[in-house]
Amino acid sequence: MPSTRSHSVRWRVASIATSLAVIVSTRAFWWPTSHVVSYDGATYSGPNTEVSMAALRQWRIPFLNEFIFGTVPHLGNHAVGVLYPPRLIALLFGSSLGHGLIVVGHMLMLGLGMVALARRLGLSSLGGAIAGVVVVLIGSTQTKTVQFEQIQPLAWLPLLLLALHGCVTARRGWREVGVLAIVATGTLLSGHPQLILEVVFVAALFTIGLIVRYRTGLVRLGVAAGLSVAMALPQLLATLDARSMASLDEGRSFTDLSNGMYILQVRKAAQALFGTITGGDPAAFSGAFEAIGWFGVAGVIVGAIGIVAALKSSSDRWWSLPLAATIILGLIWSLGPRTPVFTIAYRLIPGFDLGRVSVRWLAVVGIALALFIGVGVDAARSLLSRRISRTLASAIVLAAIVIGLGPITSGSRLAGAIWLLTAALVLIVPVVAQPRHVGRVLGFVVVVELAVMSVSAIPNRITMDSAVGETASPAISELMSVAKSGGS
Repeated sequence: MPSTRSHSVRWRVASIATSLAVIVSTRAFWWPTSHVVSYDGATYSGPNTEVSMAALRQWRIPFLNEFIFGTVPHLGNHAVGVLYPPRLIALLFGSSLGHGLIVVGHMLMLGLGMVALARRLGLSSLGGAIAGVVVVLIGSTQTKTVQFEQIQPLAWLPLLLLALHGCVTARRGWREVGVLAIVATGTLLSGHPQLILEVVFVAALFTIGLIVRYRTGLVRLGVAAGLSVAMALPQLLATLDARSMASLDEGRSFTDLSNGMYILQVRKAAQALFGTITGGDPAAFSGAFEAIGWFGVAGVIVGAIGIVAALKSSSDRWWSLPLAATIILGLIWSLGPRTPVFTIAYRLIPGFDLGRVSVRWLAVVGIALALFIGVGVDAARSLLSRRISRTLASAIVLAAIVIGLGPITSGSRLAGAIWLLTAALVLIVPVVAQPRHVGRVLGFVVVVELAVMSVSAIPNRITMDSAVGETASPAISELMSVAKSGGS
């Protein structure tokens, strides 16, 4: 009994640590005198919310929006989320504070969902805590909070994987089927279609691993899928109807998808993935706003250790293989239409050709990597092996050569030097720390690096003291003046 109670307490501490990371990292969204105002938020998200709230206060469903481009579908605009229950928070707090609270709530859902998923998959409480903290601090997550329609679907991913696992492994009863149906419905209604597609894709790979591992649950999964589609049907029908009248019904061309602002640029790939603790504009450093990954050097190394450790474990291979495939495919697809792998997905995966920004696949890459970082912390003692240490050191040297002499850049000598020092620190920790403390120290290094980088995250750079309202506010006027002056 004492050991069970101690185990439970450790997991509660993991949840508390994750919650604190969310509260601190999202302070720009809930601080009383702060308003996170993005260009899209001021011109689309805020006004869309006002249209929704005005209609709902009159007990009617807003089918059309007469204030954008003459008149456009409103209910059929899936990203608006008219039928997504959490969006009703704006009814109580207004669009600006309401959006902020929605972001904070979904970040808590993402972080705590990751902790719960890590526990279900057999990680230690330390590994679960690190995974939960990391998933809310990485740059790809922080950047998506600016466009809250995108953070909403991502927040459901850990819970969706958790519900899938519960549904397949349930020995009796149908409660888990109902839970999965509710979580899947929330995912389908949650926001931006491209991010929903990404979440569904990861869930599909995960489900294949589940079925291969347990060889059961197909009937329960089918029932849950049917229930979720039925509950989301009004929104899905409205979205499909709007799409049938859209100019993009046949998908986007390769020319559209090759826009340098919407792909992971090879030359700046390391900058986008590693990030920098030197401050400055993350978008400029990464090559584009959408390309901000910022997983940290320590995070990438420990995550790679976690991937290897999970794939080597026969008990973890069923889930680690699908999530490792998510990382590989996500990175390749983030490069845009320059590889056969992208072309195959473009031709075969329904809806893949509608996503305007290929580099948004980094968002699910970051979530999968966060889980593997937790695994890597648990497996950190493997670094005590000379063979593994030498392999890792060789990989770091090779990466340094490619960045120093090849087509990939570090952005500056200072950034490159810091990357090398951080990588060296990861290698030194197993040598200088006591074996039982190696995981804790490596987890600390990962979190500190990400915490320092999060200080210059996009939300903290676009805060204003005025909110977006129904009419043109000082915030919108300021945004417009910045846009006209070229951002100076």
